[in-house]
Amino acid sequence: MWSGRNWNATAGLVAGIFFPQSSELGLDRTELSPAMQRKVVHAGTNQVSSREASENLAAVGELEIDQRQVQRVVQRSARELLEQRDEDLARYESQPLMQKLSSPLETSPQVVAISLDGGTMQIRSQSHDASENGADPPTVYEETAPVPGETAAPDADTSLAEDRILTDEDDLEELAEELEEKSKQRHWREFKAACLQVLESEQHATDPFPNVPATFLDRPRVTKLAREIHNVAAPAGETFQRTGGGEDESLHGPPPNEPLPEAVVDGSGSAADSAGMPKQAQRHYKGPEVKSRRVVATRKPADQFGRLVAMTAWRLGFAAAARKAFIGDGSSWLWKIQRRLFSRYVPILDFIHLLGYIFEAAHAGLAADAGWSCYTQWVQLAWGGRVDELETSLAARIENLSEDTDARGRVATALTYIRNHREYMNYPEYRRQGLPITSSHIESTVKQLGRRVKGTEKFWKNEGAEGILHLRSLYLSTDEPMNDYWPNREQQTTGHRSYRRAA
Repeated sequence: MWSGRNWNATAGLVAGIFFPQSSELGLDRTELSPAMQRKVVHAGTNQVSSREASENLAAVGELEIDQRQVQRVVQRSARELLEQRDEDLARYESQPLMQKLSSPLETSPQVVAISLDGGTMQIRSQSHDASENGADPPTVYEETAPVPGETAAPDADTSLAEDRILTDEDDLEELAEELEEKSKQRHWREFKAACLQVLESEQHATDPFPNVPATFLDRPRVTKLAREIHNVAAPAGETFQRTGGGEDESLHGPPPNEPLPEAVVDGSGSAADSAGMPKQAQRHYKGPEVKSRRVVATRKPADQFGRLVAMTAWRLGFAAAARKAFIGDGSSWLWKIQRRLFSRYVPILDFIHLLGYIFEAAHAGLAADAGWSCYTQWVQLAWGGRVDELETSLAARIENLSEDTDARGRVATALTYIRNHREYMNYPEYRRQGLPITSSHIESTVKQLGRRVKGTEKFWKNEGAEGILHLRSLYLSTDEPMNDYWPNREQQTTGHRSYRRAA
């Protein structure tokens, strides 16, 4: 047995040559090889939970990796990537302004778009991890239940049912359910996400699609879409089943890289009702083609989030793009970021969210058929960028609903929304320039992020939440930044020079 410094002891040759070989083999003195770590991080980030990642590794990769070990490996990579991200941000912010307004790339994209949105996940207010065997406890990424006795975060709702004075009439089971529900609600917090897309599109002399697409005149589809966006109750007699389609069809826009359905072109310039939609002279509306996508996600406040997006856009060469779009819904924090950091981008209000407000206002105080007829007129005005006419029609509707307070309120809400964002609603010009007008891609991205981090039984600590959001966003990016991370990590950790496999 080797006794410390005596290299001539038993197995001296092995002891003398094997351990230094870890540098050449790319080993970082952890229990897993670099290739295994790569598989574990991929599974731990992209499966629904670390438990499912462990099961998947065992079933597909024949790797027996415990759930807690998956969490530790994912946490280690997340921490390294976050440190690198923060270093990159510090270097970017130390640059002079003129350098930030130029591209670091020799060849920059010609058409780009940035869209922002937010999602929710449950955050634990404090750590209750216990140390095992005297070792530092690992940061647990997700828990199966909230920890008993945990105090609420400062901005959480503390008006729990347990503060109520019980009476004989109280149903204890209902009270327990209410307590559990409010306990869950107080943990929900927002995360923010961005899609930075390189696009390909043509410019036109005039608006190539002046008539609203048929997808926005499909009555069951639009009814369900408005219900999802604004929690609008379905008008009397409406159903949500589409002919030839199922309940689960996405209504936030087309899948990535696919165009919207048909646009109605009837030669009259007016919107056609879906029940009697003209079959002749129809053609497809095709939005800009997405060539690549980079995703940014964080739990940081809006100001820091905006700086991360700005740094990422600069690294991708967006500053030198000839056409630049910034798309969002009505969130005030989003447009503050646009004005401060992306003022050179064309600001565009997401047409899907606008459609939801129009649908709700059109049906306020009217029967289903009359409301739908009003909607088809108003949505064409919005699609055509005729904001003045749309505002006039909404204002007139408010006057006609003088005795219906609830209906007046819904129309007034839509009118306020339009007035606040009218400068971002020149859709004919955006289509002429070949720019996107919906944020369907960021909506889809938030859902993909939520698939990993959101769940009634997932409770995250801030460090774990930030790490998994960053990792998941890198894996969702089509330019595959994680492919650069592993070789760089190996070189920085061991000094080993990686060789690219021959084609």
